[in-house]
Amino acid sequence: FTHISPGGDSATMVDVGHKTSTRRVARARSSVVFPPEVIIAFRQNLGDQSNEDELIGPKGPIFATAKIAGIMGAKSTSELIPLCH
Repeated sequence: FTHISPGGDSATMVDVGHKTSTRRVARARSSVVFPPEVIIAFRQNLGDQSNEDELIGPKGPIFATAKIAGIMGAKSTSELIPLCH
């Protein structure tokens, strides 16, 4: 690892100022497992909604909110992972 000293006892930032820009793509996948009683409760609250791909909870659309949270998390990578550029 270029960020870690040979002895493994210290870490430093690596100067990437000289590197050329590159296009990068990151993809992620997740699985969320709800207990059956939660799914039943949400499906009962769907009522006459035409979009069965979204579950609406007391605080709003669950999957849309999760997507936004995932995007915000990805944009915060440099704050969450030490020495990430």
